[in-house]
Amino acid sequence: MSSPIDELREDKIRVGTSILEIFVRLWPYFMRRKLAFFISIGAVALGATAGRLAVLVFGKAIDSGVALNDRNVILFAAIGYFILLTTSALMDFVQAYVFGKLGNGVLYELRSSLIDHVQNLPISYFDKTPSGRIVTRLTNDVVALGEVFTQGLINVFAALVSMIAIVIAMAVISVKLTILTLLIAPPLAWVIWKLSQQVFEAQRASKAKLAAINAFVAENVGGMRVLQLYGRV
Repeated sequence: MSSPIDELREDKIRVGTSILEIFVRLWPYFMRRKLAFFISIGAVALGATAGRLAVLVFGKAIDSGVALNDRNVILFAAIGYFILLTTSALMDFVQAYVFGKLGNGVLYELRSSLIDHVQNLPISYFDKTPSGRIVTRLTNDVVALGEVFTQGLINVFAALVSMIAIVIAMAVISVKLTILTLLIAPPLAWVIWKLSQQVFEAQRASKAKLAAINAFVAENVGGMRVLQLYGRV
């Protein structure tokens, strides 16, 4: 059986792997479902854009409608605002539904590939690796990976589109103020990166402990007859 040192070393083999590297390796799985993938991305882009445009329309209603007491502007702004919010909500539903099905399909295929891979491993691997750790790789780790792409990827892409739309809207209002605002972006990005590193370290530690617990439970349940025979329980 592997020692705690071996387990820790195994969990840190690919510490430097980035989200981009993982996405590149999983890209073939997504490309087998191209239509669903690009529908999801398009829905995210359209929904985020509609949401930002709704804010501009609201501002137009205040500046040119309420301030000038122009009811026609207010009416058209209200209609446009309603259409944009409805579009944004509809696109949120489309991307959640389609990307959810896409993610489940990718997870099913990925888990099937992993099971086939495990079945072809040599006997020596199973001699030195607790069964609980193997089960963790095939279940918890795959689910965690799926959450990254069914939730994290969509949220990051939506935030990126929203950020671009916001910067464009700010530039339309005032280029100088937009540039001054963007000056805080580099230090803010550095703080976010440092915090993300701490989160990743905590997640790795949590995953290692979960694998150790699963290994302990699997070995004890599997050897319950022997444990009871020797009076250990």
